[in-house]
Amino acid sequence: MRASTASVYAEAGTSGIDTLTYTLDGGPAQAYENQTSILFDQEGAHTITFLVTDTAGNTLTVPLSVNIDQTSPSVSFGGNGSETWANSASTSVTVSDSGGIFAPSEDATRVQAAVMLKRFLQYERFID
Repeated sequence: MRASTASVYAEAGTSGIDTLTYTLDGGPAQAYENQTSILFDQEGAHTITFLVTDTAGNTLTVPLSVNIDQTSPSVSFGGNGSETWANSASTSVTVSDSGGIFAPSEDATRVQAAVMLKRFLQYERFID
């Protein structure tokens, strides 16, 4: 299982930051230091809300939605029914995901399946 993290960088111009806090999924406010990673250890939808106040008393609240999907997508290729030499061959490609970034919205075309396969291989760092 890969660790999933999020971080933010805030600045307040010439006045400077007075306080920077965050809440996770409506929990209690916690002090936050710029660019510190927040670890997600549970799958599902999460909301991080950052609150920054500058020394002049101005505030900004920024909610961020994060969806953690640790379930790997699957890719399978079907055979063409022949193991002999041929000038051309056909296959079927099945790509499935449980709602993550690789999931097709409908039956995928060959181009869509190729794009999803490329994203999967990049995600798993098999290719650049």
